[in-house]
Amino acid sequence: MYVSLVVLPLSLFQEKGYEWAVKYNPMAYIIETTRFLLLNEGRVSMFGIVYTSVSSILILLAGIVIFNKTEKSFIDTI
Repeated sequence: MYVSLVVLPLSLFQEKGYEWAVKYNPMAYIIETTRFLLLNEGRVSMFGIVYTSVSSILILLAGIVIFNKTEKSFIDTI
């Protein structure tokens, strides 16, 4: 959490020119939207919501494919 810096608002990074470092983290947009809904600070980005949704679906599909390929080779031993 400290490495991704999602606890700080995106406006702080825009002022310093480091917004690109946080934009690649899908959780940053979820936290920024939650911050806007609860505290009325920050902004809601449609690009961020779409980016988060698409990346989450792609990660889910990749996880399902990998699990289905390796499921047969799992050994259930105690």
